[in-house]
Amino acid sequence: MKNTFKQLNQKQKLSNEVVKQVEDSIRNKVLIPTQKLPAENELCNIFGVSRTVIREALHMLDTKGLVTVQRGKKTVVNEYYKALKLNPIQFYLECNLNDSLIQDWINIRSIMEPTFARFAAKNRNDDDISILKQILEDMSDQKNMDHEKRAELDKNFHSAVVDATQNPLIPIIMKPIFDMMPKIKSIVMQKSNFKEEYTNDEHEKIINCIIKKDSDGAFLAMVNHMESAKKHVYDTRI
Repeated sequence: MKNTFKQLNQKQKLSNEVVKQVEDSIRNKVLIPTQKLPAENELCNIFGVSRTVIREALHMLDTKGLVTVQRGKKTVVNEYYKALKLNPIQFYLECNLNDSLIQDWINIRSIMEPTFARFAAKNRNDDDISILKQILEDMSDQKNMDHEKRAELDKNFHSAVVDATQNPLIPIIMKPIFDMMPKIKSIVMQKSNFKEEYTNDEHEKIINCIIKKDSDGAFLAMVNHMESAKKHVYDTRI
């Protein structure tokens, strides 16, 4: 267990860093469901922090649903489905990320996002258009961007489209799926040779349809965009 965690320095928010290391270990399946964490005093020695810090971190992990803290007993790692209160969809994706799951991820987006683009074209307001245009402008300057920055901007674009639907439930439903976009798209972009400008052309077509309140056009533009994304995903292997 000592090799699993690293001692912390005092510049960090110690309890948050303990939480991060434990959470990462659970995501990476270093810690597995039903496994018991070391006792509090042992965790203090492993991390080099006080018992107060460890107790605060364990409380935060318990609140997230990642572990169960039991008085007088060792803390136990929860089954994955209990993890969050956090975000069960995102947590499941991160714990089980492979070729098949990435394909499932893009397939579910392909089913939903064209309809959301249709709603966005019907319901968007001027603020939505300004946000979408700014994101597209940011995405056009890619020569100095790394994969992570491009992926983050792509996430912001699709998030802005669902925000423009004016249906508050849709962003909530899509958030865990979009939150995986930077990680998954970075994998795809690093392993494929597709031209980013093609993606930007597709984004621009979607925005133009939304601006014109062309709901059918927005639907079809998003269908084409998602089909292009599916091709890149299916052509890529982790």
